[in-house]
Amino acid sequence: MTQILRTIFSQKYLFYTNTLGGGVLMCLGDTIQQTIELYTKADKTGYDLKRVAHMGITGLFMGPPQHFFYKYLDKYLPKRSGKSIALKLCLDQAIISPVCIIIFLYGIGILEAKPKDEIKEEVRDKFLVIYTTDCLLWPPCQFINFTYISAQYRVIYVNLVSFVYDILLSYIKYNDDVFGLRGEEIVHHVEKDKIEESLANAVDKRLESNGNGHKKKD
Repeated sequence: MTQILRTIFSQKYLFYTNTLGGGVLMCLGDTIQQTIELYTKADKTGYDLKRVAHMGITGLFMGPPQHFFYKYLDKYLPKRSGKSIALKLCLDQAIISPVCIIIFLYGIGILEAKPKDEIKEEVRDKFLVIYTTDCLLWPPCQFINFTYISAQYRVIYVNLVSFVYDILLSYIKYNDDVFGLRGEEIVHHVEKDKIEESLANAVDKRLESNGNGHKKKD
């Protein structure tokens, strides 16, 4: 077993380990999320294997960018000083996180054969939600990663943390009511509030105008 682990985490096979690990963990994360849905959603009657496959394939495409990003990050910022770790955290959140979120949303949208406009709309609706979740979860985890984890185990560590993150991704991806309202309902409520506010302002101005008119007559 030890020899197998040494082999799959060797430089020769690390790229394949990191790539396959991303796909497998994404499948597991979605499977757990679907299990939760089976107990919480009345209309959920079984596992959607196509959805699991889509998540897994997208996870495979997220593995290579992460592999090369952390490889070159360690190459150009090899020190474990406070300044170096802080810079790594900033670069991680500014570069690889948005890249992976875009790959995730666009990748699954393409696999689901959605129209381009619909994919773009979903990216607009869910990118900020996912990125906010990312910013809350990853910085402390990446601090441990950059401070204590050896370079060769870095992506697999990220993938293990991703096991929890992938469950959240699956929930956000396949639940439009992340904040209790669907996107179009939020827009409807905002527009309704604006209309009501405008009407109230118009009524107030009308009453004020009538009041001034009565005063002039008096």
